[in-house]
Amino acid sequence: MKSTRMIMAASLAAAITLSSGLLSDRGYAAVLTPTLFKTKLSGQPSALQQTQQAEQRFLHALGASSADDVREALYNGSSLAEIASRGGSNAQQVVDLQLSELAEQLRQRYVAGSISLAQYEAHLAELPEIVADRVFANYA
Repeated sequence: MKSTRMIMAASLAAAITLSSGLLSDRGYAAVLTPTLFKTKLSGQPSALQQTQQAEQRFLHALGASSADDVREALYNGSSLAEIASRGGSNAQQVVDLQLSELAEQLRQRYVAGSISLAQYEAHLAELPEIVADRVFANYA
């Protein structure tokens, strides 16, 4: 497989992984069932529902019909910006969506105490460049 395709596939895998973990409060499956149960009782969307909603927002921003279509396009060498363009969408929407979701994930990590304020600010400052590079496939 060409290195560009590998990078694209890795970017997609990272995007899917990040979007699936953004809205959950735990990172391992052992806690998922109790979390799902508690959120259903409280009237809040479950972690699974939140993950599905995040995926739908991502697909909508891309103008894509399914995650499989996105994976296939990335595997064939398309960037997220090219996928968005073909789907009649604007690549900036994809950038904005990913920035907001990643910034929220960073905020949650800071609030939970897993990163310091300095780390939070440093990561937050790097996000725009990193996300834009991934969406527009500007790999060094």
